[in-house]
Amino acid sequence: MKIYWLHSHFLYSTGGTRFVFEVAKRLKRDYEVEMVVERTSDYWKDKFDQEGITVKEILPFSSNSIVYWFLFPFILLKLIREFKKLVGEKDFIISSMFPMNFVAGKIKSSHLMYCLEPYAFFYDEKMINNLPPVRKIGSKLLAFFYNKYDREGVEKADKILTINQAVATWVKTIYRRQADGVTYLGVDTDFFRPTKDHLLNEKYKGKKIIFHSTDFTLLKGTEFLVKALPEIVRKVPECSVLISETIKEEKRKKDLINLAEKLGVSDKIIFLGHVSYDDLPKYYTLADLVVFSGDPHSRGAANASLTVVEAMACETPVVRSIGCEEEVINEVSGYLTDPRDTSDLAEKCIHVLQNKKLARKMGRKGRERVLKFFQWDKVAEVFKNNILKMTQI
Repeated sequence: MKIYWLHSHFLYSTGGTRFVFEVAKRLKRDYEVEMVVERTSDYWKDKFDQEGITVKEILPFSSNSIVYWFLFPFILLKLIREFKKLVGEKDFIISSMFPMNFVAGKIKSSHLMYCLEPYAFFYDEKMINNLPPVRKIGSKLLAFFYNKYDREGVEKADKILTINQAVATWVKTIYRRQADGVTYLGVDTDFFRPTKDHLLNEKYKGKKIIFHSTDFTLLKGTEFLVKALPEIVRKVPECSVLISETIKEEKRKKDLINLAEKLGVSDKIIFLGHVSYDDLPKYYTLADLVVFSGDPHSRGAANASLTVVEAMACETPVVRSIGCEEEVINEVSGYLTDPRDTSDLAEKCIHVLQNKKLARKMGRKGRERVLKFFQWDKVAEVFKNNILKMTQI
């Protein structure tokens, strides 16, 4: 039996891509695994290749291209045709992003659907309404015409796993289907651990550092942190915010810079660009605090965050959006906040930054929790157990 993992694309170094990579390389220990995507970057193709996993590309573009959506009905037909050539009835399919769940449903093989989140451009009204006018209209039209395919894919999946109970709740609300299990996120705790870097420490000596990762969408809620920053700086004037960028969005970045200038805190924000995976533990360790401020009203935005659990593994306290109570335990490994209340967000950041002893204690508790609940081997084991049950029926 061969496992074919169907995913939309590996074009960016997002949490979803990293999740798929970490699980797939562990499944490879017991199964032959091949990734099938519309498009991939050379970086991720090489990463999978190093693990002995082939990545097969089907298309010259993916869902980040307007051409893709104009041709979508024809693209679906091509994807289905190509996958039918690849997959035998005795093979096993995992899908993890629309439209691959729909495509998998058209193939006569066991299908385990993994839902990182319901497809945001169809169901996340808050995110859609905050898109630029043309993109907002386009997203609503796409949802009107194409969400039926997504729902069919969910309906036909033999089993559905999700990332945590928060996402399972959204799955039930949107699709009217109960998830068959949750995996939680995983962290490589040998890699993500306290990792001091002399050069970084010297560079930011005398600063109180907040680390934040963004893709410039509501999923990350960077605007809330910027709005909270004037209040934070008044109490902690030596504070600086380091922002890593997982996706290039120059217009949205400029909007944030303009907002920071208007609030008088632009000198307190440093955009790092893309921070390499190898450097992440150094930045998490450098930081006095990591902030995840995704909008709780945005479906999926606050449900899960690799940044949060990786920072916890590095013994850094986290201030995190409400919406998921399974990562940060409030007042133990950090604080939960509704970031739309920027005063509360600021207050909790200030409390951690001004209390070194508390911050150290929260950091230790965070790593303890990650070691107990957020291990990639445990995540992969959930997949393996479900694959075994489904193939023995």
